[in-house]
Amino acid sequence: DADHHPDAMSLRTSLNMLVGRNLDCVQGSTYIRKGGCFMSFLIDAEFFVTYFVAFPAMQVIGQSGFFGGSNAVWRTDFLKAQQFDHSAQTEDIEFSIRAMLKRARIEFCPESRSGELAPPSCTALFKQRLRWAMGWDQVTFMHMKAVSRSKDLNCCRKFGMFYMLPARWALLFFSLVGVVSGTVVSGWWFIYSHYIEKGRYTSLGDPINVSNTISIIFVIFSITWAVLLALALQPTLASKLRLAVGVVAFTLGAPVYILFQLVLVVRSLFRLATGRVGGWVVTARQAPTALQTDTSAIGNFRFVVEEEIHDSSAMEDIPLRDSEIPLRSV
Repeated sequence: DADHHPDAMSLRTSLNMLVGRNLDCVQGSTYIRKGGCFMSFLIDAEFFVTYFVAFPAMQVIGQSGFFGGSNAVWRTDFLKAQQFDHSAQTEDIEFSIRAMLKRARIEFCPESRSGELAPPSCTALFKQRLRWAMGWDQVTFMHMKAVSRSKDLNCCRKFGMFYMLPARWALLFFSLVGVVSGTVVSGWWFIYSHYIEKGRYTSLGDPINVSNTISIIFVIFSITWAVLLALALQPTLASKLRLAVGVVAFTLGAPVYILFQLVLVVRSLFRLATGRVGGWVVTARQAPTALQTDTSAIGNFRFVVEEEIHDSSAMEDIPLRDSEIPLRSV
């Protein structure tokens, strides 16, 4: 994407992983590189939790990562084997699913990072996320029959693709029940026992108590793990504290985030059912000021790996001249 500025070691990190693990694609992570508003702050935390916690867990469960469109490295021969479907709302995801049907080996590499700009307003953010939701739903309807009938995929791969595609709706439903409903019930119980009954102990019942206890433990574990990752991976103390606070705020705001996702899915399914998908809308971005402009960017290129790489120097942690890096821009 035009607003992406890969980190200095991003492409080297992806390339080393691609060659070392004999993969077809390595998908890196994204963060918000500029912008001081509260929305940018939360989006940056969301991206961190997504790329460093949620996607690696998805990869373990689904036996594969997926291509997200930006900050990824592909082998040239695989890219030449198929074209992008420009009718898809998320052509990167659609391309990725077709590649996975061909048994492409795709893995996430969160350490390969690229900074992008946040949408400038809540309206732009909603339009972006609605397009993403429609894209995932569109791809699900387009390819689930092919996934279920594929003879090239083993049971684990099929389960992984079911987990990525239609299982999203089930996971959203259970998240809604577990997080939102649990929050509402717990809040009502607190108000009822402390204000209506004026301190008199009232039990919610063993099943609800156990469920709430498990939810609290899960939330505490998730926040702790994400905060520790933020503290370990960010380069400066200020960035460590900023991201750690953002992760805590984003995680505690999970009920609102899940409701937002529900609105997007319902709107997406309605528009797909009624044929009101519309055209591909380019997401507006916050333009950095002259003082914020990042002059260290290496340019807006999509890089792909040449057919075969036999030189082991790409795997060594030593500096390479530009002419020695087996990449070309397209």
